[in-house]
Amino acid sequence: MKKIFTIVSVALAVSVSAQTNLFKGSDFNNWTDFTDGVTPSSYSVNAIATSSPTGGVGGSGALLLGNNTGTTNAYVFTSGADFNIAGAKYITIKVKGTSGGVSFNLGEVGSGKTGVTYNVPAGTTSDVTLTNSGSTNDYKGSINAANWITIKLDLAGVDIVNNKVFSLKIQKSSTNALYVDDIQTDVTPTLAVIDTNKSKTTLVRNT
Repeated sequence: MKKIFTIVSVALAVSVSAQTNLFKGSDFNNWTDFTDGVTPSSYSVNAIATSSPTGGVGGSGALLLGNNTGTTNAYVFTSGADFNIAGAKYITIKVKGTSGGVSFNLGEVGSGKTGVTYNVPAGTTSDVTLTNSGSTNDYKGSINAANWITIKLDLAGVDIVNNKVFSLKIQKSSTNALYVDDIQTDVTPTLAVIDTNKSKTTLVRNT
């Protein structure tokens, strides 16, 4: 008896996530791209931040944060060039090394402003997800990570449309040797249906 088989195509539902640089040069592989994106014009990259061409993830470029010997809390940089945040649920930042008093800002903070602050907890040694703490920088956080960790900023409830400026601040009189790399948006994974006709078939016996 002849056996007759029917070819059945298969469709798979897979999880698809997307990550992209938050702003121009935020992977620090091209230092000029990064410095050209610093905004507004009254800001510049603070002298305590230098380029580390091979200190990043996998030997890529990174920002190296040094000691803040000044008597005031300092903006390390403020950037909004080519800001990519539409549809984002999180901002992720890779860090390694040590620092004191680190905080991240989205938008302008202060009286009458809609920007928010993310304060890094004291003694951070592993991956952490932060919710915003309003407009107050407490400068009490610290990082002590021998290996790369991910700091995840939860954007829930944050006005991401009108706050397209990102900044890193560091406490006064702090000792730092912190590598910062790959500041990116992390969109919540979604389901996508992929037709696998060309790559996979199933033979079903026709009885």
